This record gives sequence, C-alpha cells and structure tokens, in this order.
Amino acid sequence: MAFGKVSAWSLVVVVIGLLITALMVGGGQVLLANSARNNAQSTLDDIGRRVVDSAEQSFDEALTAMTGLAVQGVDRCTEANIDQLRRAVYSAYAVKEIGLTEAAGGVHCDHLGRGAPHMQPVSDAFEGRNPAIRFRAVVSVEGGASGAMLTWDQSDGTIFSAVVLGRALAVDLLPDDWRTVGAAVIRLDDGTLLASAGSGMAAVEDDAKHPPAIGSGIVESHVHSDRYPIQVTVAVPFEVVWKDYEDLDSYIKAGGVLLAIFVISIAGLIARNTGDGPINEIEHAIQNSEFLPYYQPVVDIRTGRLEGCEALIRWKKPDGTVLSPGAFIGLAEATGLAVPMTRLLMEKVRDDLEQVYHERPHLKVSINLFRDHFDSIDITEDVEQIFGKSKIRYRQLVFEVTEREPLADLDTAKLVIRRLQSFGCRVALDDAGTGHSGLAYLQELAMDVLKIDKLFVDAIGTNRYAAPIIHSLVGLARNCHMSVIAEGVETVEQIEYLKALGISAAQGYVFAPPLPAAAFLKLATAMEPLKYESLVEPPDLDFVDIEPAGLDKRKRRAG
Repeated sequence: MAFGKVSAWSLVVVVIGLLITALMVGGGQVLLANSARNNAQSTLDDIGRRVVDSAEQSFDEALTAMTGLAVQGVDRCTEANIDQLRRAVYSAYAVKEIGLTEAAGGVHCDHLGRGAPHMQPVSDAFEGRNPAIRFRAVVSVEGGASGAMLTWDQSDGTIFSAVVLGRALAVDLLPDDWRTVGAAVIRLDDGTLLASAGSGMAAVEDDAKHPPAIGSGIVESHVHSDRYPIQVTVAVPFEVVWKDYEDLDSYIKAGGVLLAIFVISIAGLIARNTGDGPINEIEHAIQNSEFLPYYQPVVDIRTGRLEGCEALIRWKKPDGTVLSPGAFIGLAEATGLAVPMTRLLMEKVRDDLEQVYHERPHLKVSINLFRDHFDSIDITEDVEQIFGKSKIRYRQLVFEVTEREPLADLDTAKLVIRRLQSFGCRVALDDAGTGHSGLAYLQELAMDVLKIDKLFVDAIGTNRYAAPIIHSLVGLARNCHMSVIAEGVETVEQIEYLKALGISAAQGYVFAPPLPAAAFLKLATAMEPLKYESLVEPPDLDFVDIEPAGLDKRKRRAG
C-alpha cells in the first residue's frame, strides 16, 4: 500500500514536472521567437526607409538634370545639345543615360549621340504626381543592366528621358550575415521589378501568408515612397535571425530538463535572454569598452615621412577575439549604436595618441563619422568635450564622411561641418566616386580632403577606366581647393603612378596594415623622432600637394 502511494506521488511529480517543462520550453521559445522577430522587423523597417530615401534622391537627381536641360533650351539633337546631355549625365551619379526626342519628326538622340534608345521599357508607364512625368522599368538592349526610366513630356512636344540604373536605387544596407540570404527589392507600385540588392530574392518572393513555425518563414518590411510610385520590400529568412538565438534556446531546454528545482532561476534566465540578441551584445560591448581603434599610417610618398593615420574600429571580445567592422558596423549603423560607439572610439584615440601627437604637432588622425552624426549637432559637442582640453590639437583631427550613403538633411550636415571646421578640424569625403551623391554636393558642403577609394587604386595598370577616373577626382579636388589621399595602396607601381599624378599622401598595406595602438606609437616615434622636430610649431599644412606633375591635365569624368 505504501509502495502504491509512493508510486502515485512519483507519477504526480513526473506529470507536474512534464507540464512545467512543456510550459517553460514552449513559452520560452515563443517569447524568444517573438523577440527575435520584433528585433529583426525593426532593423528591416529602418533599412527599408533608408533604401526609399536613397531611391528618392536618385530620382531627384534625374528630374533636376532634365529640368536644367529644359531651362537651357535643349530641344533638338544638335551637336551642342548632345554635349549638354552628356554634361548632365556626368554631373549626376545616379543618372546613367539621358535622351531627347524632338517634337517634330520624333528624332531621338542620347548623351552618346546614339539614335535609338539604349534602354528599352519592359513595363507600362506609371504616372507620378506630375502627370507629364512617367516611370517605367527598363533593361538595356544588350541585356543585363536594368533600372527605371523617367520620361518628361514638355508642352512643346519635346520629350526628355533619364535612366537611373538599379544599383543606384536598391542600395545594399543589409548586415553582412543577412546579405547572402536576404534581399532589398524595389518595384514600381504595380509590382514591376526595378532592382534588388542582396542575394536572397527567394526570401522576398515567399508570400509568407501563414504564420511560420519557430525557426521558419521570413521577416519582411514593406515601405512605400510618398513622393514617387515605388515601394521597397526588405526580407530575410527567419531561420537566419533565429541562429543568433539558438544558444538561448538551448538554455531554455536545459532549464526545462531540471524541472521545478530550477524554475525560478531559469525563469530569470529566460527573462534576461529574451532581449535584443546581437543588438544587446553590441550595447554591452560599448558599456564594457570592448571597441578600440587600430591605426593605419598615412605616409607622404614623396619624402617617406609619416603624415598621420586613420583610426579604424575593431571589436576585441573578452576571449581575445578581434572582429573587423564588417561583422558589426552595419547593424550598429541601422540601430543608431554607431553614435555611442564613435564616442567611445574618440575617447580611446585621445588616450592613445595624446602624448605622441602633442610632441609631433604635424601628425593628424582621421576618424570616421556615419550618417546619423549629421542629423544633429551632438557630434560637435562630443568632439569639444573629448578633445577640447586634451593635448591633441583640433587641427590634428580629420573627420571622414562616407559617400556610400546619402546625407538625409544637408542643412544640418552643413551646420555640423562648419562647426567642426570652426574648431580647426578638417572634414574629408571618404570612398569618393563610389556613392550616391555623384560628388555633386562637395562644393555645397565645402569639405577639405578627398579620399580616393581603393576600388580605383586597385585598377591602376589593369583597367583603362581607372586613369581618367583618378584624373577627374584629382581635378575635382583641385577645383574645390581640397587635399587628396589615396587609400588601399598595395604595390610600388601604384605609388609611382600616384606620385606622377601629384598625389603625395597614401595609406595601405604596402606601408602597414591597421595597427594596435602600441605598435602604431612605436612606428610613429621611429619614423618621426623628436630630434627632427622644429622648436616652433609648423603651420597647419594640408596632407598632400595635389598639383599634378608630368601627366595629362585634361579634364576627365569621375564616372
């Protein structure tokens, strides 16, 4: 009888334990999955809005170019007017083709003088706010390239057309670990595909109409433009999002196996682990000062002297692992964490370089800023707080603005740049020639330094288009009274080419990779010993002399 009672109580305990296990595991997984999906949804919403912003700016460029042609009275396919079409294309990064159809006789020409349209419509016309302006999806007659064509019917019967290629519309802002499986797709409002970024088109095409099981389905965001007839869909398979939460899921299952003994502790663990996943990890890393600068030297290739360095962020985890920016910077930008991350980086730059830079006032250090830094003047207050009383002079600071993403608020960006320059700091355009501005707002923002992207330096000697692009960038810098720095220099042949062109400042692995602080300080003191320092501080010289020497000075298009 006693045995029967013990067995019965054992069965009750087992049943209760199984119920608790099922509730803990099932409920914990649901909470964790919801948290993962909500965090991913928030990131995708932000990416979608930014892709729409970028596409709108590209269409703005096309309409501005056509408006300028109309104002100039371009209405016939004369040689002079074709030259005006060509100039309009060259002044706008997003626009890759502009055509004109005459009112009388329907004669057509484009900026290259071709008599037939190079890009053919593959969709019906879609009216914008102005019924005279229509949008169509197009592909090149040779196949491959695709994008959007804007046509503008003038009152006299003249028709302008401008083509914006897909790569200028669907910018790739997905985090690195989502890029190969997710996608950002931009379409006309009738659903016609214009362009896509990322490799996971199948994820976007999945209708996802049924609620997915844990670890399946997709997470997607749909954002419509208020100004143009386009919509953006950004999507990623939920299984990829879930991978960042699998360890937490294992903890939940382990807690369930321990039954009621660990109910309270496991409940607390579940509560803690249903947070922000990788976003939360970055926040903790900022709080624990795990982000630190590595320094890549900038060298005067004429004299071999050290000009300064660029501070490049790295994530050194508690286990000693060092991650490059590609592993975290995309998510940090999308969530706004790049701002406190940059503040931490500047503090470490100050602490690392203060003494050596005080003794060598000609050295400069470049620090990268992000799009969010130009939405308010907070960054200028951070610079003043961090460097205002330090031994590093303001004129030793260079702040780099990437051209890969357009600035949303140019008025605020101007205010930020002017205030940094009023301190004595300089502002550089990074990744020149690779982004969305078409370099059109360089003069408007009045930057001080132009950095030639590694993409063009790599092509020296191997790509016939590299020379005119670099020539054009150097000419543009000269016209804007800017200094020039070449990035990604890896061979002696590249150094000789850049020297012949008149570029004197360069950085890249031919000199040194990004170095930890101790290694860079050792290099700096070896290259710039104090015995070479003047008793009087030298004037605030530019990094480079950009006057060309010995090469063709004809103007060339940056591309």
